[in-house]
Amino acid sequence: MTKRLDMEIDLCAPDEVLEQFLAGGTLLVDNSVALLAPSAVSATLVTAGGALPAGPIAYQVTTLGRYGETTPGTAFNVTATGATSVATVTWTAPVTGTVVAYKIYRKIGSNYAWVGQVPAGTLSFADIGASPLGGGPPTVNGSAGPGTVGYAAPDVNIVGAPNGVGLEVWTKAIVNGNSIGYRRWLYPWVRNLVRDNYTLDNNPVDNIFKGEGYPNPNFGSGPVNDWPLTSSKLFQRALETSFPASTNGPVLIP
Repeated sequence: MTKRLDMEIDLCAPDEVLEQFLAGGTLLVDNSVALLAPSAVSATLVTAGGALPAGPIAYQVTTLGRYGETTPGTAFNVTATGATSVATVTWTAPVTGTVVAYKIYRKIGSNYAWVGQVPAGTLSFADIGASPLGGGPPTVNGSAGPGTVGYAAPDVNIVGAPNGVGLEVWTKAIVNGNSIGYRRWLYPWVRNLVRDNYTLDNNPVDNIFKGEGYPNPNFGSGPVNDWPLTSSKLFQRALETSFPASTNGPVLIP
């Protein structure tokens, strides 16, 4: 006598929103405002000890936060008079936000290039004229909190997602080596999903969830009214000519 299905769901990569949806828990969210670029950027030159060429030089500095980099602040211009100059660039830290580092950009000619980086708490950089490390500064401030940044497991000794979920899966339908479309699998009620054991090492993390499948007499035609057949069994499948456009993330159900 069948009582239920033993369900196992393997995700290709960690997905905080989907994990919370399947097994409960809490999304960790950071909507902090974007950081500011450093202010009061200035530079002083000495004519020996480096390799900065004679001529005009400009400097910009950006702030690097946990999630990204700001656009640069106001540029500071100096003029080197020899071919062996060193520039000491200084700035004032932004008054708010968690700073990870500062990135320094130098322009000789027409384009800025990344020439150095110092950790938070350091407010100066000695530019000896070394070759650039990369291209110019960003044009969009990317340091704001991106929203969902992590996940916290549900409390112990509870069912993390007591209402369960319905799952629909599409697979290729192959008959005698030929594709005849797709098979759409419907599991109307999957409950008691918990994350399986995993190991943190140099290999990809296993994202396996195990639970139980049950009949769901309330599934009906599904959340978007597109399942035309019976849906009250442990599982059901049907042939389809195509599968829906995939969307990575939550979708509002009308």
